[in-house]
Amino acid sequence: MFGSDWPVCLLAASYAESCEIITHYFSGFSKKDQDKIRGTNAVEFYDLKD
Repeated sequence: MFGSDWPVCLLAASYAESCEIITHYFSGFSKKDQDKIRGTNAVEFYDLKD
């Protein structure tokens, strides 16, 4: 799961820049794994399904 330390991350970069770092870092992962990191795992773990 991806989580940020926002708003603390604003000391070093904007939120968008912080997210871009994560996007770049995981760009070599499969689309399925990227989706899991960006939200699917959180939806399942926290039972956020409708």
